[in-house]
Parts: sequence; C-alpha cells; structure tokens
Amino acid sequence: ANATCCSQEVTVESPPGTLIGTVSQE
Repeated sequence: ANATCCSQEVTVESPPGTLIGTVSQE
C-alpha cells in the first residue's frame, strides 16, 4: 500500500491480498 499524500492512486486492499479497487485522490 502507498502512503496517503497528494494526488496519487492508492491501491485499496482489505483484507491484504484482496484487491477491492483503486482510489484516486485529487
């Protein structure tokens, strides 16, 4: 998982290993 920062795509995995989706933060 990437650290929450500025505008970047964060891969949401919960539980770890299970891809739920990507969150684009603007």
